[in-house]
Amino acid sequence: MMFEDRNLHETIKRAHEHHVANFEMKRDKSMKDILTDRWELVSHVLAAFFLLVAMSLALSFFESSLNVSMEAQNVPVSFSVASVTNAMLGIPTAHARAGYDGLVVITEPGHVTVSNGEAKAVRIKVKNTGSETWYREGANYISAYTYEPKYHVSPLRGPKWRSDHQVGTLMESSVAPGQTGTVELFVFGPPGFEGELTEHFRISAEDVSWLGGSVAVNVTVVSGETADVSSNEKVASPSSDDSARNDELDIAGYDGFLLMKSTKQVTVRANEEVSLRASFKNSGTEAWSAYELTPVASALAAANTEISYYHPSWTSKNVAKTSAGKVVTPGLVERIDFTFRAPHQTGSYTAAFQLVADGVVIPDAIVEIPVNVTSNAAEILDSPKKAAPLTQTVYREGVKIEEPRVRVGIEILEAAAIFTANTEVTVVESDVGYERFVIPAGQGMEVNFNGSKYVFKSGDILHVADSFLRFEGKNEDTIFTISSRDDVRSWNTSLNDNTFRDTLEVRFNDVKDRTWLINELPMEKYLRGIDETSDYAPEEYHKTLYTSARTYATYAWETKTKYAGEHIDMRSSTYDQVYHGYGAETRRPNVVKAVIDTAGQTVQYDGETIIAAYFSRSDGRTRSWKSVWGREVPYAQSVSVPCEVGRVKWGHGVGLSAGGALCMADDGSTYDEILKYFYTGVELIKRW
Repeated sequence: MMFEDRNLHETIKRAHEHHVANFEMKRDKSMKDILTDRWELVSHVLAAFFLLVAMSLALSFFESSLNVSMEAQNVPVSFSVASVTNAMLGIPTAHARAGYDGLVVITEPGHVTVSNGEAKAVRIKVKNTGSETWYREGANYISAYTYEPKYHVSPLRGPKWRSDHQVGTLMESSVAPGQTGTVELFVFGPPGFEGELTEHFRISAEDVSWLGGSVAVNVTVVSGETADVSSNEKVASPSSDDSARNDELDIAGYDGFLLMKSTKQVTVRANEEVSLRASFKNSGTEAWSAYELTPVASALAAANTEISYYHPSWTSKNVAKTSAGKVVTPGLVERIDFTFRAPHQTGSYTAAFQLVADGVVIPDAIVEIPVNVTSNAAEILDSPKKAAPLTQTVYREGVKIEEPRVRVGIEILEAAAIFTANTEVTVVESDVGYERFVIPAGQGMEVNFNGSKYVFKSGDILHVADSFLRFEGKNEDTIFTISSRDDVRSWNTSLNDNTFRDTLEVRFNDVKDRTWLINELPMEKYLRGIDETSDYAPEEYHKTLYTSARTYATYAWETKTKYAGEHIDMRSSTYDQVYHGYGAETRRPNVVKAVIDTAGQTVQYDGETIIAAYFSRSDGRTRSWKSVWGREVPYAQSVSVPCEVGRVKWGHGVGLSAGGALCMADDGSTYDEILKYFYTGVELIKRW
């Protein structure tokens, strides 16, 4: 017991001595040592702070890079590391709110020519694809921001801008779900600058969400006298008259608003006439020496599918009423009586008409009428002619051939192609058809042409070949995923069109000294992957476009002249037809149905497959083949396109106008009627 007490005493004594020594050491520490210790502490705190800031900025950028896919799905992001960090640092973070979503339909004009000191209007039409109504004013008002990168200072900014990176006003007071709204913004010609500029904008519901993808506006700035736009901004008229559109107009003093309308809304049958009176007050200081009441185009988000309200009483397709020389002085009220025709499909719409005085858009002088087209519209459209199966009347059977297998050049290889498949794949070498390997489903494959040899790798296989290599899937439902291919859709960056059916081939040609990655597959499966319209366009329009596309591809397959020696029939880009493969097919079931419904049908003239040229939009007429390319082609003659009068031509103008075909489909024409209108003297022949 005494021994234990003595040991305890010694232990306590030693601990006390150590404590005293440590205390003395700390007391004797120099001021330099103290400052060094404190600096180490401060430096650690600062390092942690800057690391936190860096993480916040990096994660914010990462979130913004994903915003297209998140917003397209309307997923409310209420928590993330970046948002929490930003909150700690006082950095505001905006997130998409469920119910807010949109799809850009069209930007008009897509190209603007503007003088120094001049401003011109651009209108972006956006369909409300969410469940919340948009408003011109209020907490979540609609406007546009500069984009790519977000919120940058724009060289095209001017006095009508909300800030150096925010611009635009929703022309409608509100846009309900399913309707299309128009955001009007002005681009300003920078003083002292001449040349080309491209500005990107993106529509936003303030403090809530982005609406649709970004849009690009190409601007040509030309020399001119710089206007003092603070008091005398110049704008271009949106009138359909090109000369008026290009006039420079002093808008100071032009103002007005809708005072009343004869009805708040209408419920009508399809194609029924609607008569309306709208009263507008001139609240400005300038007299209106001439005015036009123009329809504000509403549209479905389907290949710019415009809904027409045209009535024969209108001055033109784009002008419902004109003043006929009447002058409206300041303070007076002008009553305008006009008629429009209801859309021909069942649904809820908003017919909108804008007052343009002396070529100046009066923003508040717009009349909007909700139009409810009742269910009996379907009875009007379902005429006996269309009730009968179209295959009984619109084409004739030709000499049958086996369905062609087309070869599409999808990429010129600069590096190895890397891919997998969902089924086993047979690797075949050269035209002789040596079957070299069978690769299991899901196993990675890599192939390249190194300038003299084809090099193939997969698993533990390394094979060097003198001749080209084919990768044949088990059947046409084999889907290859090319991980080395980056073909992301600008309107939804979560979509990478790198999947293709059936067979791939890597083949060098010395005609153009390049190596193609080729997709070979049956014609009808190829057509499903052509991505030149949306899934929401009218059925007869789909049938028209894809019968024309089948005809174009058949001609390329038959003649093999355009890419002679390159072992392909067509390219996957606008050189021929925009082909995005299996990805495009999966997101457009209505297009697939149209391809199936018209299977094997091509357009012929005098027993030969035609070159089925088509383009985006005309200016009121197509062009003959001879006027554009110098050769007389009997089936490619100029025809009028009434619904496109006053519009800007997109494309070469020969053959079928996609916009005109859309108008005819909307007006009830069948696909064979549309094809035979644009291609003179032709007939539809079923080949397989």
